[in-house]
Amino acid sequence: MRHPWLLTCLLALASSAAQAQLGAPLLPTYIVRVELASPQYDRNEIALLSRWKDEGRTFWIAERWRRQREWDEVTTSHDWVDGRSCPGLARTVEAIAALPPLKFGTADDHRIPPSHFTSVTLRGPAAENAVQGTLGGELIVTGVNSWWSSAEAAMKDCWTAEAPSVRGSSITPRMASDAEAETFRTRVPF
Repeated sequence: MRHPWLLTCLLALASSAAQAQLGAPLLPTYIVRVELASPQYDRNEIALLSRWKDEGRTFWIAERWRRQREWDEVTTSHDWVDGRSCPGLARTVEAIAALPPLKFGTADDHRIPPSHFTSVTLRGPAAENAVQGTLGGELIVTGVNSWWSSAEAAMKDCWTAEAPSVRGSSITPRMASDAEAETFRTRVPF
């Protein structure tokens, strides 16, 4: 062969394209951030809800990183939900479209949140002809907090430490470390 380097480059390019096809979720990806703070207990959680395709079937996978502190004991966990075996994940994503629209109050509507509260923020693609944004709630009665509370109940028995497989290979975690998880705290999903 006259140009062996060309064949090597083409093979490397084909290999990286095949790997990218295996290891990348389809759009959209939603990012859920949960923060709870009190003097005795803190919880920081980030969940990525991503759409995947395998053998012609489209499904959702959730990847979650969680850091909890109870008094002086700190634990971290990293787990998954595979929507192929957990219908609660698909219901969770479908319920996003029913969330109430984001509304802002006036300066006279200023409220001081309670000292112990859960803040849930949802980031994701905006609806057609809408501006991309962040929808968050500071009080447990808001739509986002209620939505995530229902999601947690629907997926409670589905979380596992083992990454799901797509096309015969385990998914590469996007939040394998605390530092990687922290990048999703303010990151735009796509």
